[in-house]
Amino acid sequence: MDNLEEMKKGISYCVEEMADAWSKIIGLAVIPYELEYMKEIALFDYLFFCFDTDDSLSQTPYYYAGQKFKTTEQQTAYKRSGEKYDGEFFSLDDNLKSKIDDSLDKIAAIHILQNKQAECEKHEYVKFKYKTQGKQKYHFDTLIVTEWVGSGSLQMLKMLYGNKEAMRVSTAGKRKKGDYGLVDAYKNFDKLLSRIQKNDYPTAAEYVTACCALYKLEYTYRFIMFAEIAKVMNKYQFSLSTKIPDLFEVVIDRFPLSESLKYSPIVMDYRYIINLGFIYDSDDKEKADIINTRFMMIRMIIKYAMNMFRGLHKDKPEWTTEFFGEVADFMYNDCCVTKAFKKLNLNMCKKSGKNNCYDYIRMLYTNSPLIDTKILETGRKEYKEKLDEFEREKESKKIKNNKTKNNTNCINPES
Repeated sequence: MDNLEEMKKGISYCVEEMADAWSKIIGLAVIPYELEYMKEIALFDYLFFCFDTDDSLSQTPYYYAGQKFKTTEQQTAYKRSGEKYDGEFFSLDDNLKSKIDDSLDKIAAIHILQNKQAECEKHEYVKFKYKTQGKQKYHFDTLIVTEWVGSGSLQMLKMLYGNKEAMRVSTAGKRKKGDYGLVDAYKNFDKLLSRIQKNDYPTAAEYVTACCALYKLEYTYRFIMFAEIAKVMNKYQFSLSTKIPDLFEVVIDRFPLSESLKYSPIVMDYRYIINLGFIYDSDDKEKADIINTRFMMIRMIIKYAMNMFRGLHKDKPEWTTEFFGEVADFMYNDCCVTKAFKKLNLNMCKKSGKNNCYDYIRMLYTNSPLIDTKILETGRKEYKEKLDEFEREKESKKIKNNKTKNNTNCINPES
C-alpha cells in the first residue's frame, strides 16, 4: 500500500474499531477530538515503523556526503548512469564526510549501549552495523544523527556519556556561569527543533528523516520532556530533592508505541503528563486515577489499532520521491506528533530562586527515578571503553597500512 490516503483510511478504520471495543471494556466514552488525535498518532507510528525497518533507506558515509538521502534503488541507478544521481551530479562534501567519520565511533558506542539496555527491557532495536573501513551502509536516521553530533547540534549526547560528570562541562567558565554547558547545548538543540518546526530542509526525504530521527532520540533520552519538567520545577522552585511523582515512572518508557507493552508518551502529551503528575498525583488521587485510566485507554487503542492494521497489510510502502513528499506534507501540516517539536527556549526562563532550569535537568538525569543511575554510570564507563577500543583498532589499521606501503616501496623502489 504505497498511497498515503489509502493508509489513512485503513488506519482510521482500525482506530475506530479499537476505540469502540476499548471504550466498552473500560467504560469510558471516546471524545471526538481524541479520536482524530489517535488517528494521527497511529498513522505517524506506522510510517515511523516502515521508515525505521526499511534497509533500502541507507547509504555509506561517502555517498551520503556526496548526495544525501538516496535510496538503494536510486544509488543503483546512479552507478549505472555513471554521471547523475537522480538528475543531479555527485559532489563530495569533504567537510561533511570528515564530520561523519569523526562521529561514527561515538554513535556506534551509543547504539551498543542502547542494545544492551533493550535486552534488559526485553526489547529490540534495529541492529547497528559498524565497520571501521567505512564501507558499511547506515540507515538515514543514523547518518543524520551522526551529522548532528559532528556539527555540535547534539551536545547533550556527549554530555550524557562522554563528560567526566553526566550533563556537566567541567571548564571553569561554564562552572562560573552555573549552567555547566547546558545553555549552549540546549540552544543548539533548539536550532534542530526550529528547523523541523519550519520545515527548513531542502528535500522531503531529509525532513522526514529529521522528524523520525528526533522522535527516536526523544523516546530514548527524553531531552524535551525533562526540559519541560524542569520549566515547571523552576517556576515553582521545587527542592532538588523533591520526590518525582509516581505517574512519571509509569509513563517514561524508552520505546515507541508499537514495540511496548506499556504506553509511551508522545511530545504533545508532555504538559498534560506534567500537570497530571504534579497537580493530581498527590492532591486528588481519585481524579488522577480517572485521568490516568483515560490516558492508558487512548494508548492501548492506538497500540491495538496499529497491530490490527499491520496484520491486515503485510507489504510496506516503497519510499519513492513522491511518497516521501506525501509523508513530509502529512508530518508538517497534519501530524500532532511532529507539530509538537517546538523550540524549548530554556534561556528565556528566568531564575526565580536558588535553582535554575539546568539544575533541575541535571537532577532529573542523575538523581531521579526517571533514570536508572546505575545503568547510566555503567553505560558511561562502557562508552569510554568502546571509544578507546575503536581508537586502538584505527591505530592498528593505520600501522598495518603503513607497513604494507613501506614493503611495497622496498619491492618497487622506482615507483
